[in-house]
Amino acid sequence: QNPGIHDLHVFCDWGVVTLGGGSPQNTTFLSFKSGVMHGRAINNVVKFKLFRSSINGWKSFNPGHEHPDQNSFTFWPAGKPFITEAYYGPKFSFLNNVLMFSPSPVAKCFPPFEGQVGECYKWFDWLSEEAQTTEADIIAADKHQGFVFISGEAAKSYGKHLMLKSVYRSLLLLNSDTLIVVDHIELTVDKLKQVSAFFNMREGLLATNNNKAVLKHSNETYYVKWGATD
Repeated sequence: QNPGIHDLHVFCDWGVVTLGGGSPQNTTFLSFKSGVMHGRAINNVVKFKLFRSSINGWKSFNPGHEHPDQNSFTFWPAGKPFITEAYYGPKFSFLNNVLMFSPSPVAKCFPPFEGQVGECYKWFDWLSEEAQTTEADIIAADKHQGFVFISGEAAKSYGKHLMLKSVYRSLLLLNSDTLIVVDHIELTVDKLKQVSAFFNMREGLLATNNNKAVLKHSNETYYVKWGATD
């Protein structure tokens, strides 16, 4: 068992997986999210029009506080904030460490790149039918002999016009400070030419060099390395 790697918790309704955190403070923390708006239970209440005498669809809830964050993750090796979120800001996909695609002829906030449905505004744009019917799900979450594997599918969290067949993200935690992230993308029609991955750091900026980025934190050095295949 790797030191610093504690219990794995899966919240199926919420679409969230967490590992570690809490006490002691040097415990590695890993989180991953891939789910539907407001969680599966509330989503089904609205989708199937349950309890109609007391619930008036999405107006009875507050989806504006949702985020375009399906297949997002955070990583705190040994309790140090390495891959974080951008906290509570505008609803931009890249603030949540998720993928964006280009070119999109209808990209709103950062053309030609487009992120997940509902992005670009101060509040999550939940009013459209497309936003209300987005889908994402935890596919796997397991811990075995000190290794942790988590994955999710979020293709249906992106606009249908992008023609994405699969946006499958896998996380493999090898030990308390080594995380491998693999994004598998399939297209229905070969129209997209670029994909961008963003990783937010609360404590500072990365110094980039070719396919490697370096972050200095509390006298320790952290690295992000990346590569791509067709």
